[in-house]
Amino acid sequence: MQLDVYMNYKEKLSKIEEALGNSNYSLCSNMATDMLRAYDYIGFSHGVFIGEFFESIFQNLHSVNKMCEVEDAVTNEINEKIKNLIRLLK
Repeated sequence: MQLDVYMNYKEKLSKIEEALGNSNYSLCSNMATDMLRAYDYIGFSHGVFIGEFFESIFQNLHSVNKMCEVEDAVTNEINEKIKNLIRLLK
């Protein structure tokens, strides 16, 4: 059971990392929310914390991108930093 939860956790982080390639912050936020709900249900507190963390980040990034035009170089830098963080968390 624990191995299944951990493999699912890694898979969800990989999907978020993949969605970052398209700078799709709305999808990333939805996936983080799904992580939060699923891991809260099964009592995986580490996953809940990571889900809350990423949900907040992606909601804010989505809002910023809707309100103003962000240069591609800045978006790419942000995405790379988040991808590096995801790699550390796997």
